[in-house]
Amino acid sequence: MNHAHIDPDIEQKSSIKPVSFYHRKLKLSLLSLGGIVLCFGAYSAALWFSSPPVIHDEPSAQQGVELSAEKQKAIWDSEHITFKMEHHFGKAFTTALAGRDASALTKFARDQFLANVPSQSENTPRQHSVISEKQWRSERESRQLNATDFAEWMIDRLSAVSQIERIRLRILQIEKKASKPDEWWAQVLLSVSGQTADKKPIQVESHHAIEFQFEDSKAIGQEPLLDRWLVESEHQSTSDQQLMEEVTKQVGLSDLPIPDNWTAGDESISTYGMQVAVEDFDRDGYLDIAIATIEGHPPPTAVRSGQTFCGCLRFSRLEIVESHVVSGLWLDRLRQ
Repeated sequence: MNHAHIDPDIEQKSSIKPVSFYHRKLKLSLLSLGGIVLCFGAYSAALWFSSPPVIHDEPSAQQGVELSAEKQKAIWDSEHITFKMEHHFGKAFTTALAGRDASALTKFARDQFLANVPSQSENTPRQHSVISEKQWRSERESRQLNATDFAEWMIDRLSAVSQIERIRLRILQIEKKASKPDEWWAQVLLSVSGQTADKKPIQVESHHAIEFQFEDSKAIGQEPLLDRWLVESEHQSTSDQQLMEEVTKQVGLSDLPIPDNWTAGDESISTYGMQVAVEDFDRDGYLDIAIATIEGHPPPTAVRSGQTFCGCLRFSRLEIVESHVVSGLWLDRLRQ
C-alpha cells in the first residue's frame, strides 16, 4: 500500500491558514475598533466640558402667561355678553314664553327676522319603562317662519306642559362675528320642566342656534336683537310617575345636626365633612344613612317605620374612630 507523504516545507508555504490565525486577526480588529471609539468618546467629552454651556433665553413668566390685549378683550366681551344674554334677555324671554305671551316674544325680533324649525313629522318616539320620549331634529327638513309665526310655534311646543315649574335659557357657546363687531352667534339650551294636564312629570329640552346684534349691551333684554333663530333639536320626555321629589323637610333630615355649607359662614365651610353611606345598618328593612365628618362625632341617623329620619341610631358592631382622615375608599359589593 502506498502512503502519501506531505513535505513540511510545502505545508508552511500553503496559502491555507489554520483557524486560530483568523481568531487572532478578528480579535486584533475588534480591539482596534474599540480603541477608536474610546478615543472619539474621550475627545467629544473633552470638547463638551471645555466649552461653556449654551443658555437659551427663556421667556419671563409675564411673557409666557399673559394673553395679548386683543385676546383678553375678546374673552371679557364673550363673558360679559353671555351674562347679559342669560340674565337679561334669557329671563325676559323665558318669562314671556312661560306666560304664553306671543306679542312679548315678537318684541325681541328685529326687522327681517327669520326662524327655521323642525318639521312636525320628523320625530323619533321611544319608550323606557315608565318614561316616554320624543325627539325632533332639523337635519332633514325644516320650515321657515317669521317672528309672529315663530312665537306661536314656540308656545305650541309647550302645549303639553300644563304647569311650568321651571324654565331656563343658557348660553352653551358664543362667538362674535368677524364681519361686524356688533353681530354675535350663540348656541342656546332651553330647558322647561313641569307637569302635564294629568299631573305627570314632563321635561322639554331644546338646542338652538341664534344670531343677534345690538348697539348697547345695556339694552339687551329690552330692545329687539334677534336676526336668526334655528331650532336644532328638541327632546321631550314624560313619566308615568314622579321620579325624584324634594322631601328633605318632610322626612326630618333638615332637623338633624348636619352641617350645611349653603347656610354656613365662610369660616365654617367644610370640604371633607359631607360623605355619606346608605345601608340598612340596624336590619329593620329600611335604609339608614351614615354621615362622615372630621369635626366631632358623626350624627348617626335611622329611618323610623320607613317614613322619617331621626338621630337615634346606634350602629351595632361599628365604632366611632377619632381621627382626621380626609380621604377614603368606597367599597361596593356587586349584587347579581
